[in-house]
Amino acid sequence: MLDPTFLRQAYQAAALVTQMAFIAILGTVAGAALDARLGTEPFGLLTLSAGGLALGLAQMFRGLRSLQGDDDHHSNDAA
Repeated sequence: MLDPTFLRQAYQAAALVTQMAFIAILGTVAGAALDARLGTEPFGLLTLSAGGLALGLAQMFRGLRSLQGDDDHHSNDAA
């Protein structure tokens, strides 16, 4: 049987990857919409895509750090 802690961490890691992808896609869509409205192609797309990717990665690394902290906390409880 799988360890419930492992399943919880796997779920959280999958959620982090999904969040990162969603934020990056949202930035790309917003940049394309901004370019279409203002006629500033490709600057809005490039800027907001890069910004979305950076924010998504930052969020993912923050979440991974908290997962790592949870893992350290649980391993200290077992000792």
